[in-house]
Parts: sequence; C-alpha cells; structure tokens
Amino acid sequence: SVVVRSWLTRAVSAVVLVWALVAVAAAWRYAAMRAPNPVTALEAEFRTLAQALPPSGAVGFLTYAVDDDRADHVMVYYVAQYALAPRLVVKRTDLEFLIVARDAMRPGIDERLVDFVPVATSRDGHSVYQRRTH
Repeated sequence: SVVVRSWLTRAVSAVVLVWALVAVAAAWRYAAMRAPNPVTALEAEFRTLAQALPPSGAVGFLTYAVDDDRADHVMVYYVAQYALAPRLVVKRTDLEFLIVARDAMRPGIDERLVDFVPVATSRDGHSVYQRRTH
C-alpha cells in the first residue's frame, strides 16, 4: 500500500508536470504567432525620435494632408502625445520642432514644411523636423 501510494503520487505529479509544460508551450506559441500590438510598436517608434527633441516644452505635430480625423490618424497623434511626454505635442506648425507622421505630408512639395529641415527619422518613416535658422 505504501508502494502503491508512492507510485500514484509520482504518476499524478508526472501528469501535472506534463500538463503544465503543454500549457506553457501553447501559451508561448500563441504569443509568438499573435500580431504585435500596433500601439506598442508606434509608441516605440516615437520614443526613438525623442532624442532629437528638447526634453520638455511644446512640439508641433503636422496634421495629415488628407483625412486628419480618420481613426488611425487620430491614434497616431495620441500615441505621439503619450510617447513624447512630458513634451506637449500640439497640432501647430509655428514651433521650433515638428513631428511629421508617416504619410502626413502632401504629395510633392509640402509648403507647410518649407521653413523646416528633417533632423531624425524612425524606422517606419515618422520624422522630426526643426525650423531653419535664417
């Protein structure tokens, strides 16, 4: 009876261990196959641009030339505000620094950027522009 009980304890422990390993493998596989969170990826993109900006103060954000109120464009603006805090990101172009989201510029020459030069660009094409000194 002691031998049976010991064997039964080992068998139950082995089953629990195998079940736990299968559950961990399934969770790992799910996490690896799941698409990355777009907000997290976008936040990381904007954080790479922070080094080109002053540590605080107002920073401009170039509005999209087309469909500025589209949900994904609004999300980009809000994520920029969050990722670049404590800087105040505002939809203005009269400041020294300007965030230009990918696809925000007008085709050809965007006259809104005439007085600016690019100083940093993220991997996905978001940029920081700085006002030219005359």
